[in-house]
Amino acid sequence: MTGLFQTFSDKFSSAHRSSARVGTWLAPLGVWFLWLQHAWPSTGFFRSVPAGEDTLEIMWALAWYRRALLELHVSPLFHPLAFAPQGWHVAKQPHGPFLIGLMLPWAWLGGDAFAFHMLAWLTFSLAFVGAFCLARLFTRDRWLATAVGVTYAAFNGTFAAMHIYGDYLNVAWGTAALPLMGFALEKARRSGWAPRWLIRAGGVWGLGIAGNPYLIFLGGGIALIYAWRAWRQRRLGRFLFYGPGIALLISGPWLGLFLSAFLQDRMLGQTLETALGNGYRWAYVLAWNPYHPWLRWPSAPSHQPILTLGMIPAGTSLLGLLVAAGRRRRLHSRPLLRAALFAALLATGIAVQWDVPIRIPWPSGLAAFYEAIWRIGHARKPELFLESTFPGSYDHLALTPFFCCGRWCPSGRWLEPCGGSSP
Repeated sequence: MTGLFQTFSDKFSSAHRSSARVGTWLAPLGVWFLWLQHAWPSTGFFRSVPAGEDTLEIMWALAWYRRALLELHVSPLFHPLAFAPQGWHVAKQPHGPFLIGLMLPWAWLGGDAFAFHMLAWLTFSLAFVGAFCLARLFTRDRWLATAVGVTYAAFNGTFAAMHIYGDYLNVAWGTAALPLMGFALEKARRSGWAPRWLIRAGGVWGLGIAGNPYLIFLGGGIALIYAWRAWRQRRLGRFLFYGPGIALLISGPWLGLFLSAFLQDRMLGQTLETALGNGYRWAYVLAWNPYHPWLRWPSAPSHQPILTLGMIPAGTSLLGLLVAAGRRRRLHSRPLLRAALFAALLATGIAVQWDVPIRIPWPSGLAAFYEAIWRIGHARKPELFLESTFPGSYDHLALTPFFCCGRWCPSGRWLEPCGGSSP
């Protein structure tokens, strides 16, 4: 009788633990999908898509892949009539074969508009799950982690740009992979670099790179931090084999298609003037986001840059820094502050811009340095550095190190460190 009671008790405890685990996920996922349905309603999935350039590219790619595979029975990776007469290698498109391949089954099932919306829902749901898992790992608070997940997934410029213009689907895919990768790496570190968690981290990183090659650098920064920790614990070999090794195995074929198309076409991504226009205007740092999910979005697109929540995070962050400095408290978030500063530099692009009448007097040595950079750039690549001398339109800008990247990038292969790619 005692054994029977013990067996029943063990089964009841196991069922209770299982239900608790399910409950841990049911409530946060319910909150997320309620929010997602509110911010991105599913009512128009079959009949409309956001009006934007990237949406047009995605719709064109879906139609071309279907026609090439089902009617012409040719490779969809080259279109002979795009950029005629030389044609165009379609794998160079920002929404490359991997993302289009994910969308094709949904396109066959419910149409191209349905495929676009389903991949968007999947992408932002993965972003929520990754941010939720990472936050819960550090806080042990389910509801705080839910708030972090919703904030990371829905309250950002990528979500607004996707919903309004249909832009940055590849960027959204990449940002969804980062928290999942970070969660798996942190679990690997805490478990003594267990291969199962390293394989998961490498798999997520590889899938992220397959959809967005920029994840080589963004995920690489996270990988370097954990590689250093693995090296200190004499586990670097295991880390490299199961982590980056798996990532390379998964992303290698897709990267090969992209690089092959890029080298064969050798098309310039953008000029310095385009990169300058893509930089963030810092006069809008404290402005309210016109596409905030809580608000009714404007009928016409706004030309104001989008910065996450608007004035609330910027203001509270500055207030917190001032309070910490006034009380002389040691900040435990210095790595996050460094990451935020680096992100601000990336968003700025090739020059700091305010969109207000502010002029910065340059030291003579710095002005001479940029003048020399410009002259060398004009001699090597006049298609980027159009004028023979340093233009007067730049003399009131604080140029960043990214301005110099165009000078040293190989000719004909401008890698666009300051903005998005275009065919």
